[in-house]
Amino acid sequence: MANAPASVRIERRLPVPPARAFDAWTRPAEIRRWWGRRGYTAEIIECDVREGGAWRLAMRSPEGNLNVVRGRFTRVEPPHHLVYTWAWDSAPDQVTEVAVEFRAEGDGTRMTLVHTGFKDGGSAAEHDKGWSSHVDALADYAEEIARPATLTIYGGAASTFVRTARLVCEEKAIAYTLEPVDFRSAAYRALHPFGRMPAMRHGAYTLYETRAIASYLDDLVPAPRLTPEDSRQRAEMEKWISISNNYVDLVTTRVLILERLVARVLFNRDADEAAIRAAVPTAETQFAVIEAELAKRPYLAGASLTLADLFLAPIVFYLPMFAEGRALLADRPAIARWYDGLARRPSFAATEPEFRPG
Repeated sequence: MANAPASVRIERRLPVPPARAFDAWTRPAEIRRWWGRRGYTAEIIECDVREGGAWRLAMRSPEGNLNVVRGRFTRVEPPHHLVYTWAWDSAPDQVTEVAVEFRAEGDGTRMTLVHTGFKDGGSAAEHDKGWSSHVDALADYAEEIARPATLTIYGGAASTFVRTARLVCEEKAIAYTLEPVDFRSAAYRALHPFGRMPAMRHGAYTLYETRAIASYLDDLVPAPRLTPEDSRQRAEMEKWISISNNYVDLVTTRVLILERLVARVLFNRDADEAAIRAAVPTAETQFAVIEAELAKRPYLAGASLTLADLFLAPIVFYLPMFAEGRALLADRPAIARWYDGLARRPSFAATEPEFRPG
């Protein structure tokens, strides 16, 4: 045995079932939450989890150096076994092997990692330090998963952006509390210095801006994924989120919906008819573009529901409540088909605001 290659063996008990531990080890969004020696950050994570599939991790050191390791999966048996090759870009000929087992133990998992094939004990010892740091971080992350912190969404139920955050929670089955706020108060501005809605608190962590909150929530729970893995579909999703937030919201929500549905209820004033007349042509152009795109595919970014749909749909919800809104939807069958499908989802029923025009 004296001539046997040096190896690393690490065991940990994780307070989550094997399937959950397997996901944490293989899903890029989750790997990013725990991977990295102290002071290092994971910048690139690619993981094609199938036999023969490639994986790659790029880590930035505290000194700014990028360290890249990669390999291929040789055994993939979810949720219990993973085996893959391991080689640093700095030493591509020194290929070793990592085997990870996730075995049920009570209500948790006994994880065993064995890394073999090192040429000398010094290399094995260095990897042992690295793996110990990684696995300690994984154990901390598993504790976080097992005992999730309370999540609160702050804002009014009638807000389209608040509803977007809630829709993501509902689609991901994330337990949350909706807490109404006085967004002009000093207490709320401590959460959101710009006084907009929503803001979010998850344990001790606070966050504002709906786009950031939606992304955080999508990463918090691995499935169902609302952000496409494919780069082009992901780009389409980002494009439509930008269109919803920067164009449709500014005209349809902040002029048409505000003037027709909100002005009298909240501000005790008549609608600004001149502003409405000025906004209608722009809104018509926007919804013509949306109709043309949805005529090509089931959802805004492709074949599956994404965050983009959850940004636009809360705006469309209000359109049938006033004449200009109904006109925007008239003779647009693709938008009708898309929205009717979304409206039947349990998440939409669970987040439907009680607000109705006065």
